[in-house]
Amino acid sequence: MRNSTKSTILDCLSNRYPGWKGFDDERFVADEITYKRSTVDLARKLLAKKELSRLIGEKNFGELNERIERVGKDNNLLYNSVPTSGDLRILYNENANKEAFYDAFLSLIHEKGKGEERLARFVEVLKGLGIKCYWSFPTYFMFIIDPENEFFVKPSVAKWFLEMTGNKYSSQVDAQMYKTLKEEAKRLQDEMNQYNPKNLIDIQSAIWVAYSESSKKLSKRYWKISPGENAWQWEECKRDGFIAIGWPELGDLSSLNEAEFKEKATAIEKELGGEYAKSSSSQVWKFRNIKAGDIIIANRGQKEVVGIGRVIEEYFFDGSEERYPHKLGVDWFDTEIRRVNKPGWVKTLIEIEYEEFEEISNAPGKLDGSASAAKEVLQKILPIDREREAAVEFLAESVEYCNEKYPDCWEVSLFNHLIRLNVGRLYSLDLKEGSVMFFCNPDSLSDELKQKFSRYIKVYDEFRSLKRDVLQIELPSEVFVDSSSLFRNSHHAFLDLAMGTATTSPYKAAYSPGIIEFVNDMLNTSLPHPGFFNYRNIFFSAKTFELLKGIHNNPTSAFYKENRDDFYEYVEQPLKELLSGVVSQLPYELVDYLETDKYVMGKILKNDYGQGGAWDYAWGAFYPKGGKKRTDAQLYITLRKDYLTYGFSLGDYSSGTWKRLSENVSNNRSKIVELLGKKISDNFDLYGYESGGVEPVNRASNFEELVEKMEEIQFNVCNAISKEKLQSLEKEELVKEISEGFEILFPLVILATEENPMERIVLIVNPGINPVVNLDTVSEETGLDQLELATWVKAIRRKRQAVIYGPPGTGKTFVAKKLAEHIVGGGNGFIDTVQFHPSYSYEDFIMGIRPVSDENGNLRYPAKEGRFLEFCGKASKCEGDCVLIIDEINRANLSRVFGELMYVLEYRNETVRLAVDGKEFRIPENVYLLGTMNTADRTIALVDHALRRRFAFLKLAPKYEIMRHYHKDLETTVEPLISLLKRLNSHIEEHYQVGVSFFLSKNLRQELESIWKMEIEPYLEEYFFNQPDKVAEFRWDRVKIEIGLS
Repeated sequence: MRNSTKSTILDCLSNRYPGWKGFDDERFVADEITYKRSTVDLARKLLAKKELSRLIGEKNFGELNERIERVGKDNNLLYNSVPTSGDLRILYNENANKEAFYDAFLSLIHEKGKGEERLARFVEVLKGLGIKCYWSFPTYFMFIIDPENEFFVKPSVAKWFLEMTGNKYSSQVDAQMYKTLKEEAKRLQDEMNQYNPKNLIDIQSAIWVAYSESSKKLSKRYWKISPGENAWQWEECKRDGFIAIGWPELGDLSSLNEAEFKEKATAIEKELGGEYAKSSSSQVWKFRNIKAGDIIIANRGQKEVVGIGRVIEEYFFDGSEERYPHKLGVDWFDTEIRRVNKPGWVKTLIEIEYEEFEEISNAPGKLDGSASAAKEVLQKILPIDREREAAVEFLAESVEYCNEKYPDCWEVSLFNHLIRLNVGRLYSLDLKEGSVMFFCNPDSLSDELKQKFSRYIKVYDEFRSLKRDVLQIELPSEVFVDSSSLFRNSHHAFLDLAMGTATTSPYKAAYSPGIIEFVNDMLNTSLPHPGFFNYRNIFFSAKTFELLKGIHNNPTSAFYKENRDDFYEYVEQPLKELLSGVVSQLPYELVDYLETDKYVMGKILKNDYGQGGAWDYAWGAFYPKGGKKRTDAQLYITLRKDYLTYGFSLGDYSSGTWKRLSENVSNNRSKIVELLGKKISDNFDLYGYESGGVEPVNRASNFEELVEKMEEIQFNVCNAISKEKLQSLEKEELVKEISEGFEILFPLVILATEENPMERIVLIVNPGINPVVNLDTVSEETGLDQLELATWVKAIRRKRQAVIYGPPGTGKTFVAKKLAEHIVGGGNGFIDTVQFHPSYSYEDFIMGIRPVSDENGNLRYPAKEGRFLEFCGKASKCEGDCVLIIDEINRANLSRVFGELMYVLEYRNETVRLAVDGKEFRIPENVYLLGTMNTADRTIALVDHALRRRFAFLKLAPKYEIMRHYHKDLETTVEPLISLLKRLNSHIEEHYQVGVSFFLSKNLRQELESIWKMEIEPYLEEYFFNQPDKVAEFRWDRVKIEIGLS
């Protein structure tokens, strides 16, 4: 160990805790030691060897998972903000062999022998299960169970400490490195013996403090990284959660320090030669040192941002990738396409400042691809009819030219101020505001034209896949209208070059079919859609079932990986889209009860001890919130090579759920058959079925027989749809059939989930009158003053539409739901919810035309009702009041979404003629709209004035009384925290203040530190981005003292 290590640790401890004299320092113990010792006590109780052995013997894997998860989340040592990518991600791998995993876990933390040897065996077992092992998970539990001998490896901290002691760090879990790390930690413990360290908890904490003190200058950074030239790798990056760059020649950089890297890079640069090699290899070193938490902006050239993400896994080397093996794990939390203008974005990797990141975040996004949107954009950017027609004709000729040669190689995209033609990997033609930009092959353009239009022409050398220069020409629209024919042949010659870069478009996801529909309507032509575009309005094609047949005949991970992109495009993504469509049609009470967002999709690849197997089907399921697909009742969809089934079943590991279902059926058999039997039997064909053949095998003739035989056969109910029918069934029809089926089967989920289910089932099956919800009940549940609530309800009744607005965390959606329950109480009405987003359109909400094909392949364009018209149609059949909750109403373009609805919102007794089908429409008298609006996204002042006049706006500021009410039974008061929040919010603009819902947790005292550090501090860092002193004032180390937790 270097002599400076001990002094560095001591200096940092003294810097954090002035006058620090030893490991008994009260400040140090309160900050770093107490909670870790508490977790040790908890772990030794919950994860005792005897307890784990018992649970494994009973195969009670659900309880095992919960215990491990509880210990893992008992403090902030592990990263748990995003469960599927956090340090406990291994627990949520539903395809893993549970028994093998827990046996390995038991051996890891309790078997006798050296820790590094147990760690090596654990890694090998996980490898056999097809699970990648990361440092934090195994070493955390070894450390918490045995802090006298084992050490927790937090990768960034371990790397810093090892390098300071003259050792190499490896990002791959390595037994020898772990042994070295423990030896260095124990050596430090011996050297600091005079300061009385108790065990390695003290040493780990000291190292952490030293690391954090020395790393304060390393705050969150922002990086622009191109996912391949012209973003060719973007779809894979987005799908698999990573960003990557090239230079495979450099190999794995995980264990290299900067001097070693430079030596290795210099040798390779000499072989490759040139300044380009030198500058680009240095980018790899920057990439290798990007930290977890840093923000990545993925770009396509200098004009487009395709995604924004957060680094969740630091540098690793993927040896299976030939081109781009250097990778970072990224959570792509925003994949909206944005328009930018960044001429300086030439290099693959560039660090940018926060101000530029903020500018990018607020850049205009790509529009939806409807014909009406295309018309709106074209009329805005090219307002003169003659110029617009010339530009559109040029676009049509280019599309026609490409389609004759390679129907799959082109696509057109619609943006706020732009329509773009992409050909192969290259963007080739832009219709812009007041101009037309296109590329030409210089070999086919005469010198005379080059000279004549020289002011509009520049040499363009950034298409690396062409390996040659081309000409970029941008003509003002008034010039283009009389000159376009002069450039047609040369532009087509460029398109020939572009088609040589890819015969199928890598930008399929960006295709906007409405552009072609608008062009055909405007020019009275019949341009086709690209070959890849499924203009038939169906989810699954012949290709879907070809792939599923292939994996049925060859159920291996090799086959899946060989066809990974096709499986994503034709199987997994359509199934995901179908599930989302079903959710959008489910009633409020189902969506409120079931998990319809997280972990609903199953995986095709098996975890089978490294055998490389794969399932021969794709599936997804909705299950009770807080539960799991593998252990709970579920409403599912399964797609096989010959058919699709949808229905009700129990998870594979559902012993507890099965027991509850069996008891409930046994105790209420006749009543269940009476309530559910006829409707289920009339609508479903398969009971206790067995799958796997060309057709599913039925084991009971109806629901009553299924109930009688439930101890003998599987308790499941479903329908099957053949692959032939699926290829002719329009999307809306399939969504409607499955969503209505799930509504019928939902009582079975209640039956298998709740201890006393019958009262709720009776209400679902025979809804009758909604229970009366008095305002005093709403006041009790929300903490809002009853008189204020009465005023709000009066305003809602008067206007019939209102928006609840306020800063984040004030409980706007919760309050809206409670007010809705009050409004529909005592009647037979219903509540439904829709979420607005930037791409939400008139066609989604009111009505739109969608192309569909008949059996002969002929296109039809029927008008389809949107969510609001469907809601009103259903409400018109009710006598009671009905409420539609529009969550985050301000995220959509409201004037565009509402259209002519604006008139009838104000004049409820009037009718209006709809733009799409020309029919008269009036909002039913019993319909109420309740919107929620986050003022941190958009203040009321920015909402369209006409819309403001039609809605009542109800302000929901942070209500501290809600906190008092919620925590009234706590032994300790929350008044210090309330006082702190009031002081904090006094520094924040009204629309951005911190709400109280962050702190409505039953375990607030245990969770407050993680809430503050992981939710409040990042929000303050963004709000006070140019006031670091203000952020420091409200850091946890100061806050905990102010509220009396030090």
